[in-house]
This record gives sequence, structure tokens and C-alpha cells, in this order.
Amino acid sequence: MDKQLEPLAQRVSDIATQPDESPETPNIMMDLFNAWINDAHTRLGPTQLARAMVVTTTKPSTRPSAAIVKPYTSTNSVAPTARIVMQRRTPPSYHDPNVFTFTTCAYSDKAVQLQANKQIALSFNLGAGVFPNTSINTATTTTTTHRSISVEGIAELADAASTSALFANRTRWAQVGEWVSEHMSQRLPVNDFASLDAAEARRAAIELYYSDATPNALSTSSVPQPPWFHAFFVQPERVVFVERHSRFVERQIFTHIYDSDSNSLASKWVVNESIIVSDEAD
Repeated sequence: MDKQLEPLAQRVSDIATQPDESPETPNIMMDLFNAWINDAHTRLGPTQLARAMVVTTTKPSTRPSAAIVKPYTSTNSVAPTARIVMQRRTPPSYHDPNVFTFTTCAYSDKAVQLQANKQIALSFNLGAGVFPNTSINTATTTTTTHRSISVEGIAELADAASTSALFANRTRWAQVGEWVSEHMSQRLPVNDFASLDAAEARRAAIELYYSDATPNALSTSSVPQPPWFHAFFVQPERVVFVERHSRFVERQIFTHIYDSDSNSLASKWVVNESIIVSDEAD
């Protein structure tokens, strides 16, 4: 056996057959998530790339008939669609710290699709590199070379107070940009550069309007929140943390317990850990 894998032999035999329930630490999943994001920020530097996530929703399927594409056609009438979105920090005033948050225009594809089907998946690719801290298993002697996080859950439209807090926390330039997004939405394609010029002119006009008539100074005037600015909270049902080492993969899976009495997710997680050894490791 490869020397890298020797410390894992005992761990494989020690992994419990029953999952570990963690009712005493309801934030255990988000604590690990934030630790991994902070590690990625440390490695990547002052950038928001660590919070870029792939957001997957569903849309009505436009595939041809089953006779043409067998055996790939599903009996379902929906198809997945994905895009990259920035994860936003959940307002401290919101009652559940375990949600994942993003903002969008009310007319965007993802907002419209989530009205029809609230199921959603998120994926974070934290890249390759050296992550010295917050490993799944502190006894592992090898260096983590790649990390990723995947989330499955339900997206709910955020309440008005939280949405306002998210808008207020945006930079002034981003706030002004939201007033352009109504016409520059993903649902309204740009046919020529004149449309782009018009949008930039609209942005400049709005910026000037709220700039206290001082061309290059930061304004003290507040930018009002446009009615099409929306936010979504993703209630996670299953979160998978993955660490890829040179010869094996470690996963930690968090599953939210469903409370049938209250018809909601309970405030505790079931935690499973697994080790996947590469076929090349022997």
C-alpha cells in the first residue's frame, strides 16, 4: 500500500455504520463552509472568486422526441440549466444562519424558473492548491490539493427586510447598476452596441442624479431599491464537502433532518464521512 494511504487504514475500520447526529451544533455545516471559504480567500488573495457558485435550476425540456434521442431522453419534462452567480452574505438579522443567499433581477431566467420549481443545486469550486487548515480529517498527513462543495436544497424568495439589507450592503456602483438591469436583463438580449451604450448612458444619468451634483465625489444620497431587485435564500437539504488528495478522496456529507410534525427542516444535521480510494493506489 502507498505510504500516503497507511494512516487511512485505521480510519476505514473506525468509521461508524450509523451516521453521527449533531443536534447540539446546528451551525456545524455552515461553520465548516465558512472555514473553507476563508481558507480559499487566504490562498486566492483579496478576491470574491471563492464565493462564485454554479447555480442550477430547472426549465421546461426542449429535447426532441424519445424516438430521436434514445436512450438519453428522460420521462421528466424538465431540463437542468446552470449559470455562475456570486454568493452573498446572509443578513445577520435573518433567523437562519444556515441558508445560502444570492440576488437577481425578478425578470432573470433563474428567478422565473424558481417560481415554477423551487429545487436548486449549488456548486463551489475552491480550486487546487495547499489548504493547510480545517481539513475533514485532522489526522490525514497528506496535503489537500483540491476542494469543492455541492449543495442541494429549496430556494425561497427572501423577505422584504432581508432584501433591503442586501441591497443596502451593495456598493454604490452596483446599486446604480440594478436600475439598468431591468432593460439589460438576461431575458432581453442585446442586439447591437447602441443598446449597450444606452444602458451605460442610463447608468451614468442615474449616478449623476444621485451624486449631489459633484462629478467625481462619493455621494451621500441613497440610491433607492428598484422593485425588480430580488433575493433568494437556499435552504440546504444535503451538503457535500470534498477534499481530493493525490491518491484518494475524502467526503463529508451533511443531511438536514426533516421534521414531519412541523413539515420543515429541523435544526440539526446527520453527518456521514466516507473515503474513496483511487484504483491506482494499490
